[in-house]
Amino acid sequence: MRERAYLIAESGRPKEILEAWRTAWYEAELRLSELMSRFGADGCFRFGFEKPSHFRFPGNRVPDGWTRPGANGSSRPKRTNTADQALIDALPWCQDLARTVQDAFGLPHGLTYEGPDGKGTRFLTTGGPNPFSACWTSRPDGIAEVILITPDYEAAARGQDRVRWVPEGSSPSVPDGFRRVTEAEVDLIFAQAKVDRERSVKIEEAPAMSGP
Repeated sequence: MRERAYLIAESGRPKEILEAWRTAWYEAELRLSELMSRFGADGCFRFGFEKPSHFRFPGNRVPDGWTRPGANGSSRPKRTNTADQALIDALPWCQDLARTVQDAFGLPHGLTYEGPDGKGTRFLTTGGPNPFSACWTSRPDGIAEVILITPDYEAAARGQDRVRWVPEGSSPSVPDGFRRVTEAEVDLIFAQAKVDRERSVKIEEAPAMSGP
């Protein structure tokens, strides 16, 4: 199930919590960049915003103590390379986005139901193994609001009876401070931000008008 809903964290707790999570993620990315430089890696592999465990090296030339690169160039420390593995394990990371969302807003990641084909349980995802994701863009005046991507709960429950949300006690109700938008509106937000950035660059590069 990959129907998605898009929630802009505009104010209140949603804005405060998700912007704090984003700041923590940026800080984690800086630490990751430093570790990758130490390894000599030029890329990494992961789902969403998770801490990576596999890395890519230029020309598939891996350091001593690393596994042979896979078809996509993925490599990780061998079992005997405890020193590099310990550096990866000790890398401080931001809280998992799904945990942040569930703890702060109580949104579900699954449901049980009774339908035409009997009883069932469904894990809800926005793509890959993750029930939640996020995106944002930048404007000339700074980074825009976080857009939380959630399962489309209405679509998930459609045609089912006796729906119960998982985990117990969670609710698909949109908390105050979020504004729901469509995917097309998200595309428009990103497109308008790009136009604004390009206009800002052109203004900065424009030659000063000479006086009379």
